[in-house]
Amino acid sequence: MDLHNTEDQQVEMLKNYWQQYGTTIIASIVLSVAMIIGWQYYQEEHTVQQENIADAYEKVIADQDDPEQFFKALTQFETEHAHKGYQSLLYLMSANIYTKQNNFVQAEQMLQRVIDTNLLGITEIASLRLARLQIQQKQYDTAQKTLNSITSAAFKSNKQELLGDLYLMQGLSTEAREAYKLAEQALPQSEDILTMKINDLSS
Repeated sequence: MDLHNTEDQQVEMLKNYWQQYGTTIIASIVLSVAMIIGWQYYQEEHTVQQENIADAYEKVIADQDDPEQFFKALTQFETEHAHKGYQSLLYLMSANIYTKQNNFVQAEQMLQRVIDTNLLGITEIASLRLARLQIQQKQYDTAQKTLNSITSAAFKSNKQELLGDLYLMQGLSTEAREAYKLAEQALPQSEDILTMKINDLSS
């Protein structure tokens, strides 16, 4: 299973969700205020605000191939917009940039920022990526704690597969095979990569 592709699809889904439904969700929370100032006026103003945030986000990611410019744009976005969702997406992108530069400390800090938002879905994605970085650096105990913090059933397969990789890196073949089996069972249909990992440990 291509975990990065799966995560990227989930990130894209969250971005689209905020763009399409963010206004409705926030409007319901502040309905009492809207009743005072006029529902129609509030809705129109907030729709414009959401569109402005989305436009600002798109401008930042347009610079992702130029890290220096990207981080400048990110700082400006943080100053002008307090939308945790879009900020989290940008922090994930920042972590990818730092990882490519082998700057794992900064990458981990960006991922921790996402985790600290406690936004459902994107927090789990950040935790998976953080655990992968920790495994890569042979921080096995820390990685296991990071993975154990993921409790959402939607990410059970991703979590168990990484746990399998973690155990395998430590020479724990039996535990790795069991983790891979749990990962496979959590999927609606078997993935070739998981089947291969299980078969390799069965031979």
